[in-house]
Amino acid sequence: MDNDKLIEKVFEMLKKNELSYRIDNSLKAYNLTTSEISIIREEATRKYKYYVVETLKKRNKICFYIGVGLIVLVSILFFFYLPTTSIVDNVTLISIFGAVLLSFSIYFSYVFYNSWYPENISENATLDFDLGGFFSFFVPLAFIPSFIFFFLIQNRIENGAKKTLIETKVETVGVITSGAFYESRSLKGRRSNDAEITVKFITKDKDKRTIKKTIEIMPNEFNNYYKGQKVNLIYSSVNPYNFMLLNSDEEVRAIFKTEERAIVFDDLTAFLEKNQKQISEKLNTISYGWNYDSNKNSWINSSRESLIMKKDSDILFFPRKGMEMFLDNYLRKNQYVKVNEDIPGVIDCYEKSNFRVEKMSLRQGTEIQFFYRIYKVN
Repeated sequence: MDNDKLIEKVFEMLKKNELSYRIDNSLKAYNLTTSEISIIREEATRKYKYYVVETLKKRNKICFYIGVGLIVLVSILFFFYLPTTSIVDNVTLISIFGAVLLSFSIYFSYVFYNSWYPENISENATLDFDLGGFFSFFVPLAFIPSFIFFFLIQNRIENGAKKTLIETKVETVGVITSGAFYESRSLKGRRSNDAEITVKFITKDKDKRTIKKTIEIMPNEFNNYYKGQKVNLIYSSVNPYNFMLLNSDEEVRAIFKTEERAIVFDDLTAFLEKNQKQISEKLNTISYGWNYDSNKNSWINSSRESLIMKKDSDILFFPRKGMEMFLDNYLRKNQYVKVNEDIPGVIDCYEKSNFRVEKMSLRQGTEIQFFYRIYKVN
C-alpha cells in the first residue's frame, strides 16, 4: 500500500480516537521501518490537526449563532408572546424555566463567541467538548442573571395577564364556596399568615362553563368574605381562569377609569337637566356597577346598595343604609341652606340656588329606609 493511502488510514483512525499503540501495530503489519512509520504518523497528525481546526471553526461559529438564536427566541417567547396569552397558573415555574433558559443561552453564546478564529484555537485542540467544565462555570455565573431574569419574566407575564384581562374583560357575579386561613412560625419564632378563598362562577359565553378556582388574598381581607357570599368580578374571555375580584376601589379605578366615590347632591341636582343616556354615562364615571332598569326608570348599584330614580321632574335617591350621616354632613358643608318649613313626611329640607333636597323616610317592616328627594323650585 502506498504512503498516501496509509496516511489516510491513520487519519481515519485518529478521527476515531484509536489508541496510539493500535495505530503503530496497524502500520507495522505493512513491514514498514520505524522511520517510515514516523513519517506517516507525522503527515496523518498534521492532516488531522488541520481537520480539527477547520471543524472547530465551523462548529464553534454554528454554536455561537445557535446561542444567539436561542436568546432571540427565548426573549420573544417569555417577554412578548407568553404575556399575551393570559397565563395565570404556574407563573413562578414558567418564570424560573425562562430565566434559566435565557441565562444558558447567553452563557452558551459567550463561550463560543469568536472561538472560530484560528488564533483562539489551541494547537492541541480536540473535538471533545468538556461538558463538566462547561456546566461547572455556568452554575455560579448564571445565578445572579437568572435571579434578575426571573423577576423580569414574572413581572411581564403577570402584567400581560392583567392587561389582557382588562382588554377582554367580562363582568359577572361569583360565589365564594370556601376559604382557609393559615398561621405559621419560622424557626426564629416569627409569625406569618396566609389566606385563600375559592370562587365559583359561570361564564357568559355560549358554553356556560363553570369556573372554580382558589386564589390567595391578603390575610387582613379574610374576614371580609364568607361562604355563600356573592362577589363582583371580571374574567378574561381568552382565559376565564384569569379573573379578578372587584374588592377594592384602587382596582376598580384602574380597570374602569372611574372615580370610585359616593354619589353626592351636586351630582343629583345635575341629573335633573340630563336624559337617561347622559345620567348613565355620568354615573359610570363616578363609580362602577350602575345599571339602568327601564321598567322602574331607575339606576341600581347592587355593590353600593344604592338606587336612583327619576320620576317626572324629581330625583329620588336611596343610599346605602348608614350613609345618611355622611350625606347630611355634605349638605351642611356645601352651602345647602336648611329650610325651616313644616312639610308633612319630610324630616329635613335644604336649598341651594334653585334646587331643593328633602330628606324622607320609608318604613320596611321593623327597619327604616332613609331617602332623598331632589327637585327644582321656582
